[in-house]
Amino acid sequence: VLSLAGGITASAWQAREARAQRVQAEGLVEFMLGDLRKKLQPVGRLDVLDAVGEKALAYYDAQDGARLDADSLGRRARALHLIGEIAQQRGKLGDALKVFQAAADSTAHLMEMHPGDAQRVFDHAQSVFWVGNAAREQGHTTDARAAFQRYRELARKLVQLDPAKLDWQVEAAYAATNLGVAHLDDNEPQAALPLFGEALPIFVEAARKQPGLNYEVAATHGWRAKALEQMGQYGDALAEQGAKMGVLSGMPDASSNRRVQRLMANADMERGRLELCCGSIDAAARWTAEARRRFEALVAFDKSNLVWRGERLAVLLLEADVALAAGNTSAAKSALDDAQADIEVLVPSDPSNSTWRFYQRARWLVGRDRLSLMLHRAIDQPALEVFLADLHSQGHEKERAEAMNTLPVAEVECQLAEALRGTPGKEGRMHDLLRSAAARLEARVRTGDMPAVLLLSRIRWRQGDLKSARQLLQRVEASNYRHPVYAELVNLMAQETGRAGNSTQRR
Repeated sequence: VLSLAGGITASAWQAREARAQRVQAEGLVEFMLGDLRKKLQPVGRLDVLDAVGEKALAYYDAQDGARLDADSLGRRARALHLIGEIAQQRGKLGDALKVFQAAADSTAHLMEMHPGDAQRVFDHAQSVFWVGNAAREQGHTTDARAAFQRYRELARKLVQLDPAKLDWQVEAAYAATNLGVAHLDDNEPQAALPLFGEALPIFVEAARKQPGLNYEVAATHGWRAKALEQMGQYGDALAEQGAKMGVLSGMPDASSNRRVQRLMANADMERGRLELCCGSIDAAARWTAEARRRFEALVAFDKSNLVWRGERLAVLLLEADVALAAGNTSAAKSALDDAQADIEVLVPSDPSNSTWRFYQRARWLVGRDRLSLMLHRAIDQPALEVFLADLHSQGHEKERAEAMNTLPVAEVECQLAEALRGTPGKEGRMHDLLRSAAARLEARVRTGDMPAVLLLSRIRWRQGDLKSARQLLQRVEASNYRHPVYAELVNLMAQETGRAGNSTQRR
């Protein structure tokens, strides 16, 4: 009996000691991933945490989740959130989604154990948000929307549990914003705008007590700008981007905080693009140059940060568009060459990233071919065919990839159709491409997306449906969309119509 009692006592002591060691280890992991991240993120050095994240994942993979108590499950979920966030911010989207899903499994189990505990509901809401966010970054829009809808339900439950708590009101604002973003991804700006309008005053009020929420105030202005742009309201969209920049520039560490600098660079890029949409080429060039300066500084600071490099790619492509609009072929070529270098690094680094592989790559192809036409050179038909073949090879991912990249894919199809025009034996292929591009654009045209309206007008004209082409062009004329390609299309249609008329008179 004494031996048995001694064994039980020793076992209990060993169990307590093991638990104490586990709590200590998990606390250290949380400190390194949490507190160190807070210090490293403003200066853009999250790469330092890569090794810590790998060790932490190995530690949690070795655990039996079914045998962990509630406290350990909570610590595990928090650590996995941090690891996933770091992976996502560094452009490792596939890794991030796996980690976030593992965290969601833990928090779902905890919420089932304590359904009325607001903290458990909050923890699971965080997990669901990150799963949705990672899915969206990979172009899985249906999965993302479902996750964001669930996130909104959980946030509303938090407000019901304690309506006076500011944190839960902020969580509801986050949820409204993310569901609005999902609507934008599905080309539903009219549904998105009220959700952003719901979130903005909550963030503004909360930022008075928690200044860090000014990030969300700025970001919500940016999302409102996106919705207004999709609805063809470019002046209002520019005003929202200006409001976003106003919030960011008023932050006390704006000149040194990398996160603020990234958001400011994005605001400059968006203003440049919107000015180009309104036909203000000089203003577009100024904002785009400022955006490139900011992004170049970020990339120079941390060349391993693929997210920053991807954003620099976006501004390089915009710079090429502005240069082409101004007729500056040498500047356009320089920007496109720099963009090509980024594409050649980014696409192989993460083939699942639809933005790099299809959206930005398509924009680069179209920009390069526009430059070729300006220089009286041939369009690179094989490269366009390779791009479309790559898109069609996606299997069950094809629909998602196409949905996320509607406009640039349609532009590639139109560019290829233009190259095939007049080629013996290629008339069928040309018309197939035009029909495919037109079908892609229909939903965007219905919401008033002017670039889509203008491109569809060009397609209808090439298809010989002059009445529809002119009706679409009248919609553009009635808006304030004055991108230089609008004038190009008007002039081209007038020239070809004039030539056709002269030919008829001669006959």
